[in-house]
Amino acid sequence: MASTLGKYVSKLAGSRVLVIGGSSGIGFGVAEAAIQNGASSVFISSSSQSKISSAIERLKQNNQSANAQLHGFSCDLGSPATLNSEVENLFAEVSKSGKLDHVVFTAGDKLAVGKLEDFSLSDIQQAGTVRFFAPLVVAQQLRKHLNEAETSSFTVATGGAVEHASKDWTVMYSYLSGLRGIVRGLAVDLAPIRVNAVAQGPIETELWDNVKQAGYWDAVTGRLKARMTTGSIGQVEDVAEAYVYLMKNKNASGSIVETTGDYQQIVYKHYLHSSETSALRKRQSYLEDQRKRPLYWGVQDNQGDDHAGIVHEVGEGVSEFKRGDRVAAMHEMKTSGGSYAEYGISPEHTTFLLLDKISFQEGAAVPFTALTAAVALHENLGITVPWVPVSDSEKIPLVIWGATSAVGSYAVQLAKRSNIYPLICVAGRAQQHVEGLIDRSKGDTVIDYRKGRDSVVQEMKDSLKGAKLEYAFDAISEGGFYQTICEVLDHTTGKITLTILAQTYSEIPKTIEKSVTTVASVHQNLKDFARVFTRHFSKGLEEGWVKPHPQEVIPGGLNGIEQGLARLKNGEADAVKYVYRIADTHGVES
Repeated sequence: MASTLGKYVSKLAGSRVLVIGGSSGIGFGVAEAAIQNGASSVFISSSSQSKISSAIERLKQNNQSANAQLHGFSCDLGSPATLNSEVENLFAEVSKSGKLDHVVFTAGDKLAVGKLEDFSLSDIQQAGTVRFFAPLVVAQQLRKHLNEAETSSFTVATGGAVEHASKDWTVMYSYLSGLRGIVRGLAVDLAPIRVNAVAQGPIETELWDNVKQAGYWDAVTGRLKARMTTGSIGQVEDVAEAYVYLMKNKNASGSIVETTGDYQQIVYKHYLHSSETSALRKRQSYLEDQRKRPLYWGVQDNQGDDHAGIVHEVGEGVSEFKRGDRVAAMHEMKTSGGSYAEYGISPEHTTFLLLDKISFQEGAAVPFTALTAAVALHENLGITVPWVPVSDSEKIPLVIWGATSAVGSYAVQLAKRSNIYPLICVAGRAQQHVEGLIDRSKGDTVIDYRKGRDSVVQEMKDSLKGAKLEYAFDAISEGGFYQTICEVLDHTTGKITLTILAQTYSEIPKTIEKSVTTVASVHQNLKDFARVFTRHFSKGLEEGWVKPHPQEVIPGGLNGIEQGLARLKNGEADAVKYVYRIADTHGVES
């Protein structure tokens, strides 16, 4: 039927298209666009078989009048050790019914954004496995499995932001920029097969669903829209057209097609000229000491990061807060304006409102440690967010080691709100604090690590009642406790996240996915994540399901900081945060 519509519409008629990364987002849109442009066979691949099955069903439902044959194959591109075999197996399956005409690569994984010195060589190499090395490995298969003609093509997704530099993006820019060079090189090496890339900006895909359901869509995306000359976030159906264009256009090879809403130019100007400061806080603030292991760097600096108080002044472009608001906030580490002072500075995305019923003392005990717990559970482990809890019928065990610590106790609360159970909480002293947070009717339990490794392992296994343990958070990450967890954690699908960057955790089996949680990421690549979660903390404090970690006010205000640090270093704190009232400092007038 497509041929009756003329040569411009029918260029994909009868073609065979493979979309690697086609189970969601842009890849799904490209697969659907290929179907609607007359492709006879469309193949999609993903690392998740369940996502593939769901995507195939959606494609069938959305395109019931189409005659295309739809197929899905699992292909995990995330491991360098198996990358070649995974790609070879994929093409072997797809080619059983004949050669392909077009291959589109939209697969991606977590962006490696952060300070360059924090990345090991293996981290840097892993960061490019899916986005950089996988397209090269795919390209090695194309002469064998694509029709060698100018009508055939290979199209790769790349980032649209590489034209302008942003802080802490060096690793990703290296790969995204290199991908453009790969495209131009392959266009020569694979000729007459055409090779192109699509550089895309912010796109509205399923990745935003949780933000929408939580009611934060407008707040989170407002700043992005302001940075785009189009004034709107890109849509899948629009961006997919860029891929269709490159598949159809026999005259396009070695090309980079931009579909960014002109995002980069405005971001660059914003970065140079706009302040992101949300508030300067008055001296009525309370400050918490979150450092259990104070480091003596040999320089004078204000190390305080958590504070609560009254907004004194807002920075340029801040619309959510005003002078006089009661707030709690997390300061950006190792920058000026720390919280051990009468006034502190924090960015808008880590600042949140406090109702009158929440004291400043309570508010100061929340931001740093609660955000750490949120990053660990919902970013690194990938556990569902609290505002979209899993159903009661879905049993998802989670081990939280160090559950009486501030980070651990917030992890317990967030997991409980997400309806994750059973919660297997490991603690020493102050276990009664955790007992007040868990629900034993769902199988939640507290295990005393002081009973010894064998006993703890057995109690964890007993708590699972035959279920598979796939998620663990070690909020302590010292003393080799994570090795105990790994005795129970599933060695094929298990994930563990830890908290100390300086350790390698080399004893963890390579078959277990490990990550290190650092709250600094909320000031880097997880700013929108922090914006959503801090607003959720404000709501949780109001409704009572976020309970501030217990606090103890150290006398003397700022003069008591040394005492608090010494007590932390000596291990005297049991399920308590040390808090300082600035007005109690000698010489400070209220």
